[in-house]
Amino acid sequence: MTTSDRVDDELPCIWVLAGVLSYRPCDRNYECEDCELYHALQGGHGGEGGMDRDAVRARAHGAPVDPRPGDTVNAFLSRLATGCTLHLDRPHSPGHLWLQSVADDTIRVGLDDHARRVLEPIDEVVLPRTGVWLTRGEPCGWIVRRRLSIPLTDPIAGEVLDVNPRIEAWRSGPSPNDDWLFTLRPHEHPDQVGDLYRGEHAVRWYLGQIQLLKRHLEAVVSVPQAASVGPTMEDGGLPTPDLEQVLGRERYRGLVSEMFRTHI
Repeated sequence: MTTSDRVDDELPCIWVLAGVLSYRPCDRNYECEDCELYHALQGGHGGEGGMDRDAVRARAHGAPVDPRPGDTVNAFLSRLATGCTLHLDRPHSPGHLWLQSVADDTIRVGLDDHARRVLEPIDEVVLPRTGVWLTRGEPCGWIVRRRLSIPLTDPIAGEVLDVNPRIEAWRSGPSPNDDWLFTLRPHEHPDQVGDLYRGEHAVRWYLGQIQLLKRHLEAVVSVPQAASVGPTMEDGGLPTPDLEQVLGRERYRGLVSEMFRTHI
């Protein structure tokens, strides 16, 4: 698209023209190749079936469209959840932390995969110092993401014994075996903590979190297009979408506040 094609000083994003997003201005002069949002919704660089800019503009000017309700949101959720594991062998807290017994008197605390995907890209993880006594229900750490600092609520009282020394690697995403935050010596037994989710209750809670995310996505997606999401990158991987790019700053803040039951 050339500058002579512009009709307004403020350019609408091509996904607005396509009917995928309700409204979002373009601040890149349609240089989509370097836009995170474009590749997140398209499904990755060079993915087959991705919607190119000419196709988007053609649809915006009356070309036939074959929308399938729910495809965009469902495909986006599917990509977001790919590779995430809900550990049913351990309890989960409402604040998206899980507990795992690694010894008779030691518990490992970690952040669940779904919450991590929602918060990516993560800039910094602030953890408690070794030797600190944590109180259940109080902050035990922070996730720093751009302009946001999201508090992590301690799920169980205890003394911090160790923190993950490779936490800096979280900026690129932790490996499946390195997804813990810290270990502690509990001052109470996990079975005595009433607000932890286990087994079937953990599944029900997890599905509720997926539905929460789906509602926020449906609020910004107007006309779904199956081709706009879903195809993988050429290397076989799945791009991790930046949800703030899709939801917008205020709605993303609202989602995170609801997930972590806090005000940010």
